[in-house]
Amino acid sequence: MLQASVVQASVASPLRSSSQPVAQSIARATRKSHTVVAFDITLPGLDSSGPRRILQRALGGDARMQVMATDRRHDCVTLHVEAPSRSLADVIGIVTSRFESATLGRATTYSLRR
Repeated sequence: MLQASVVQASVASPLRSSSQPVAQSIARATRKSHTVVAFDITLPGLDSSGPRRILQRALGGDARMQVMATDRRHDCVTLHVEAPSRSLADVIGIVTSRFESATLGRATTYSLRR
């Protein structure tokens, strides 16, 4: 005679373990995700102050910029720019409309949880 065996399974809740307080679990669940677009842009000239002001006004006060390279031989400067809460299409549109002789390098997006 065959006997049937009963298999039981239990699933643990993935929200929190017993070592995590409830407040930490709630805080992690309520953090917002922000999209950030990061790109490099090469501009003619060695002075980056004018292009930085233009980008700051166009992309908003939260945009961050830093000079990555200055090429005296080719008379250009390369900036690395990070623009939060923007889409990639918005950033490309802003850059192409503000700078007619700029070279846009690799542009990436990533999510930042705060």
